[in-house]
Amino acid sequence: MAFGDKPFSLKEIKIAVLNADGTYGTAVAVPQARKLTVTPNMVTSKLIGERAKTAAVATVLQDCTLEMDAGGYTWDALAVMIGQAVTESGTTPNKTKRQNWAAGDNLPYIGVIGVLDDDDGGDFHLGFPKVKLTGLPAIEANGEEEAFVKEVIEMVAIADDNGFVMYPLAHETAVTGNFTAMFA
Repeated sequence: MAFGDKPFSLKEIKIAVLNADGTYGTAVAVPQARKLTVTPNMVTSKLIGERAKTAAVATVLQDCTLEMDAGGYTWDALAVMIGQAVTESGTTPNKTKRQNWAAGDNLPYIGVIGVLDDDDGGDFHLGFPKVKLTGLPAIEANGEEEAFVKEVIEMVAIADDNGFVMYPLAHETAVTGNFTAMFA
């Protein structure tokens, strides 16, 4: 069996701001990431010939819908995804952290890399070079079960300047997710 054939178990998710010049900002881990769901969205066109017979079909990848489920997001991760700085004030034990999410703010493009373990000691990376949130985190707080908060974020991955929506990459030996190497 070749390496990269049996990916399993989400190991980590990293995100970084996609700068206007095509480079990425500092990568930030999403440490409580529980799940990354990827749904490729396809566009299909049929050519109908004589007697209503389908003469040809063309199907192309349009974009991908991503759903990231985490047990909460760090302030640094939210700053990357939402494009809003975190302000901290006060002194211990009365410090506060704050972000202001204003109506009408345009969210930034980010890069997303999901890293999965491989059954042979390697890993499998799913890289999405140009992603934007389609909604703010949906927060599930359940006091009845005394459970940790879960937050789900929905995003859309579109084609980068090279025309690629997704970069699947397998490594024979596991490596750290790297934005520069992933999208080179």
